[in-house]
Amino acid sequence: MCSTPDIKAEEARRDRNWDPRDRWNAILQTIEFAEAQQPTRRNSKKACLERQSLLERSFS
Repeated sequence: MCSTPDIKAEEARRDRNWDPRDRWNAILQTIEFAEAQQPTRRNSKKACLERQSLLERSFS
């Protein structure tokens, strides 16, 4: 990523124009979006118990 003076000036201008409440709402929306995108855990307790019962049945 370039860090020329023009880019830094543009970033500073954009930062000055943000309303703090709007900035905070954007951060919260981004966090909520990212959390919603996370896959379900493969190693959940339910999944482990299901795998265990399958293994136990295969050994019987």
